[in-house]
Amino acid sequence: MRIEYCEPEGYYLLGQEQYAGITADAVLARFKVATGIKSEVELAGWLGVRQSQISDVKRRNIFPAKWLYLLLEKRTHYNPLWVLTGEGEAYTEEGCKQHLREIRIHKRGTGKGQNL
Repeated sequence: MRIEYCEPEGYYLLGQEQYAGITADAVLARFKVATGIKSEVELAGWLGVRQSQISDVKRRNIFPAKWLYLLLEKRTHYNPLWVLTGEGEAYTEEGCKQHLREIRIHKRGTGKGQNL
């Protein structure tokens, strides 16, 4: 499986199409593993959001792209495919580098944003 590029302001729509069978609860659980965080209160602090935003993500079964990009910036060796889907190795330097490279290429091509 391959992760579709998503603008940082966008969301991954879980439970649909290529993300069928994937829940926000499962993604958040892997996100907590990657960050070493145990609670949603801690996770909200790490992300710089209110805890209610995490609850909203779970209720709507989505995952904000900017949260994934923040993780990749701070924990660069985690595989974004594993974080979103649970597939592949959790910790792989090349997985993250490839995804970040694709984000940079996409952004340069559209003229939006800046390199992560």
